[in-house]
Amino acid sequence: MICRTPIPWVRDHHYGGFTDGKPWLPVPGAHLGRAAAVQAADPRGLMHHYRHALALRHAHPALAKGDQTGMAASGDVVCFRRAAAGETVFVAVNLGDAPAEIDAPQGERWQA
Repeated sequence: MICRTPIPWVRDHHYGGFTDGKPWLPVPGAHLGRAAAVQAADPRGLMHHYRHALALRHAHPALAKGDQTGMAASGDVVCFRRAAAGETVFVAVNLGDAPAEIDAPQGERWQA
């Protein structure tokens, strides 16, 4: 199934803030609660998570252009290393719903 409904900009407008005219695609009322403005106001929301992850990627060459090695999975956690420009970053991603613990190498810690 392909979703052809746009993401609304604001919650308090019947067309999601796209137009004052009639949009070419309908904006279901149920989608207004997921508007970009609502997500931007939620510091624990997905938009902030992606912004933080993008900032880390821009700040660390290893994350942007590094070679990837040592991929392993344990339960819901996938781990790997990225290395470039004299920097090595260990990445652990929890794909599950519950918190997980791993044995991580020593070093600086970031959490997204």
